[in-house]
Amino acid sequence: MQKSQLLVMTVISVITLIIGISCTTTGGATGGGSTEIIVEAEAFTAQEGGKVQMFSDRVGADTLMAYWGNGGHNVSWEVNVPKDGQYKIVLRYCHGRKADVYRSFLIDGKALDPVLAKIVCPPTGGFAKTANDFANLTVVDASGKSVLITLTAGKHTVTMQNLGADAGEKGSINFDKFGILTPAADPDILGKPGVVLGK
Repeated sequence: MQKSQLLVMTVISVITLIIGISCTTTGGATGGGSTEIIVEAEAFTAQEGGKVQMFSDRVGADTLMAYWGNGGHNVSWEVNVPKDGQYKIVLRYCHGRKADVYRSFLIDGKALDPVLAKIVCPPTGGFAKTANDFANLTVVDASGKSVLITLTAGKHTVTMQNLGADAGEKGSINFDKFGILTPAADPDILGKPGVVLGK
């Protein structure tokens, strides 16, 4: 092989390597090297107390998790936190119930803030059958500030439980994904909201 050919192949290999590295920063169920952790509902690793189903025919989500209606139904995901720090929690969901629905958000079996023991999920107007009814709900405290939790780098288990609903309603929601995001991150990186809660 001539030196010129070898040089061209070397340059191509280096460029390919650089491109490959630049494409590994997308978040996912394991964090994927990005500081922002976005976990799709269908990436769950365990459930107890019910059996969820996946749908890909709703507006505003590629795939969502439904049939999460039993009180006490737990669903768990494995996540990899890229680095020590403070994070906020964002839930992307929709539901057309007439009352608030409740979920807990536990990390390694613990609610790292009292608010996470019972998150209020207000109605969004529908189940996204004909319109984008999804909201990106940032978990906040009584003053309206984002609840920030401190996490260590490494693997953690997130478990959410259906805690029911008010007014005798079932606690089912259509759940798309959740985010464990840095404080300044835009919650809409989870997806375009069709509903802005509180407005």
